[in-house]
Amino acid sequence: MSSFDTSHVTDMSGMFSGDSALTNLDISGSNFDTSKVTNMQSMFANDNSLTNLNVSKFNTSNVTNMWAMFNNDSSLTSLKLPNFDTDNVTNMWGMFSGDSSLTSLDISNFNTGHVINMQYMFANDNSLTSLNLSSNFYTNDVTDMSYMFSGDSGLTNLDVSKFNTSKVTNMKQMFNGDSNLTSLNISNFDTSNVTDMSDMLDASSLEKLTLGEKTKLANTVNLPSGTWHKQNDISQTATLDDNQPHVGTWIRTDGTVTLKFVNAKHTDKVLYTSDALPGSTSKPLDLTDSTVKSTYITPNIPTGYTYATATADLYGNTQPQEAEFKAAGNTVTIYLIGDPETNVTVKYELKNGNQVGDTITPTGNRVGDTLDLSQNGTFIAANPIPNGYEYATSPDDMPADYIQPGVITYGTEEQDKVIYVVGKVITASNDLVKVIHYYAGTITRVKNMPDYTLGTVNSSRYGDVVSASGTDPQQAAPKGYVLDNQAEQKRTLTPGVDPQQTIIFYYSVPKAGSGNNNPYNPQGGTVDIPQGTDLSGDSTYAGDAIKNKDQLPGGTTYTWNPAPDTSTKGTSKGFVTVTYPDGTYTSVPVTVNIVDKKANGNGNNTGTAEVKTLQHNAYLYDKEGKRANAVILKTGSQVNTYGTTMINGRKFFNLNQGFYLAAGNVLSKARKLIHNAYVYNKYGQRANKQVLKRGNSIKTYGIPVIMRGKLYYAIGNNHFVKINNCQPRTNNYQEANADTGTSSDKQTLLHNAYLYDDNGQRANQVILKAKSKVGTNRTKTINGRKFYVLANVYYLAAGNIDAINRKLTHNAHIYSQYGNRLDRKVLKQGKSIPTYGDPVAIHGKAYYIVDFDKYLKRANF
Repeated sequence: MSSFDTSHVTDMSGMFSGDSALTNLDISGSNFDTSKVTNMQSMFANDNSLTNLNVSKFNTSNVTNMWAMFNNDSSLTSLKLPNFDTDNVTNMWGMFSGDSSLTSLDISNFNTGHVINMQYMFANDNSLTSLNLSSNFYTNDVTDMSYMFSGDSGLTNLDVSKFNTSKVTNMKQMFNGDSNLTSLNISNFDTSNVTDMSDMLDASSLEKLTLGEKTKLANTVNLPSGTWHKQNDISQTATLDDNQPHVGTWIRTDGTVTLKFVNAKHTDKVLYTSDALPGSTSKPLDLTDSTVKSTYITPNIPTGYTYATATADLYGNTQPQEAEFKAAGNTVTIYLIGDPETNVTVKYELKNGNQVGDTITPTGNRVGDTLDLSQNGTFIAANPIPNGYEYATSPDDMPADYIQPGVITYGTEEQDKVIYVVGKVITASNDLVKVIHYYAGTITRVKNMPDYTLGTVNSSRYGDVVSASGTDPQQAAPKGYVLDNQAEQKRTLTPGVDPQQTIIFYYSVPKAGSGNNNPYNPQGGTVDIPQGTDLSGDSTYAGDAIKNKDQLPGGTTYTWNPAPDTSTKGTSKGFVTVTYPDGTYTSVPVTVNIVDKKANGNGNNTGTAEVKTLQHNAYLYDKEGKRANAVILKTGSQVNTYGTTMINGRKFFNLNQGFYLAAGNVLSKARKLIHNAYVYNKYGQRANKQVLKRGNSIKTYGIPVIMRGKLYYAIGNNHFVKINNCQPRTNNYQEANADTGTSSDKQTLLHNAYLYDDNGQRANQVILKAKSKVGTNRTKTINGRKFYVLANVYYLAAGNIDAINRKLTHNAHIYSQYGNRLDRKVLKQGKSIPTYGDPVAIHGKAYYIVDFDKYLKRANF
């Protein structure tokens, strides 16, 4: 057609229409002049073999009609119209309709500001996956959009959010059959003048629909079946095709899934079941997606459990990767694993309250595990009842209404369990207690005062407490003598004690002005032994355990029977055999403290350091008995002490660096209850349901404290009783107010802290608890480290007060000091968090302190 002269042609309608054998057409030559053409209706229509068409040189500036111009060119795969001027076109009916092989269509240069008819414009272009409707694709004057995108089954994305449809009257089947279109934003659509919307949205995969204030859908639009929920609010549903405005984005759901959280180790234990979550049956919930996890999984994991990922933690189960929505509902199981726990203690105890054997803390358990404490359960099988005792089955051998524990389940709370036992009947006479009478200062038996035993073979039971007193008839002093040790002596009948337990009474000839107390009866005391000490053949520590050793006859020896176990720190009972020079001996019960082998101090004091735990908030004092610093040591703090001293009639413990600690903060004072009493915590709230009975004697520490305007005594472990429940005090007291003064600032500790000297070395084993308040004067850098300056040349590491901001690299939970999640709150990745001091260890993991009793795992930073 190179010789064609079309310079005067105005109508090219149907010019190449129906050329079914035409495969290639290049009319880009300079002679094919279209500058005067006004009508191109059906110009290339029904050329169903045409695969290549070049119209790049067309001048369409005067064209007004492009009706069906490329209609049904079913072999055409691409069409570029970069120079098409459509400014004057009013009719684009079916312009590209039926181009079923078309995968690419460039209409980015189209200006459609005068187009009135767009019916069927892109209909049945089922190979087209996307369509760029540029900013010049105006629809202001369009009145008919029926079938405009109908049958475009390949379209996955279509942006019509800028369409102005205020003049449109027909939208019939506009998106009908667009089966891969999942999301559509028609929020700019004004449907006020539309009279026909039948099957407009009959697109089976449509899951997301955004509507505007003027978008009102008739019930003929044929929306896909299902329930439409407001995005991000599944509780809000609506019927979108009710001719009412429903502004916003709506999500279609035609199925539900429920997430069931179970213990992977014990799958019969359902920990939490979610509400039914709505969704599309064509699109399962991806459980590996971080957003899905943070929304539907992590917040629903109960405290004490972790999402199971390791094979060992799944116990043969498989963690699901997705959750399928089903019309009839579906349940998917999420597997959790309990956190390791050692918060259960078990002890064997007699009805009289005496413990038999050591307290046992089972290991290797997790939250959700069970422990069978019943008579024939696994616990007793693994931890047999001590020799001489048996499981108590009779109510007479237990407190009133007590029920022996059975199967318990590990949780996040402490559980202290008691299994009551009863002593077996004693059949060996050597397990009874022998009562002996000696002349004072000797090991010679008093004439005509025979030995006798306490307890009866085949009647008494192990665990029974027996006693002998100077007032008993058997201890009546012979003529000319007096009994030196009148006090009652008690022993517990214990199996296998060798040598046999004894009680000894001493008799002497009274001297003028002398009393009756005899020091020659061995008196069991308390001895501190460094951890790991070899006691084979020891006599030194054994002798130190007898508190009146210096008053016993010369040549008396002391041996352990048996030697205490020193491998673990703690307190236990022991027996020392006291052997007199004539070979007679007695067994004396003593208390053994296994202490840190590094307990000796190396400060200004001499002697052996002794660790004391505060039972009451305390100040430090100087040698004048005055407060030496604004340091307030919290209850539970530990200090090294080096003996005691009296200052102004008041007893103090000696510390290092010239400091003293009021003894009342450590040592207890026995007070008798004159009323039944509740136990309170440090906030003045009842700590538990326990009631301390009237007439009982309790240990109190320090002077009274005021809480909510009432006076309380501290009784240890941050527990208190009201002062008016105790016998009246005979001495005055002074409320322990904080120090005053203007020379220092009060700083609150966010981290347990040590005190340091001016070399940056720990100056004393004072451990200041978090929440303690200290008086500071200024800061100082020592060895490159910042310290707050206290009084008496002490320093405090600034990191215990000043925060360091650290950025989270993962979403993070908040934990308590026991490693338990405090709530379901999740701190988001990227957030900057203030931390205090060095990391601390909880259950073998490192945590940063972020507030009082609030911790974050270090691995999250």
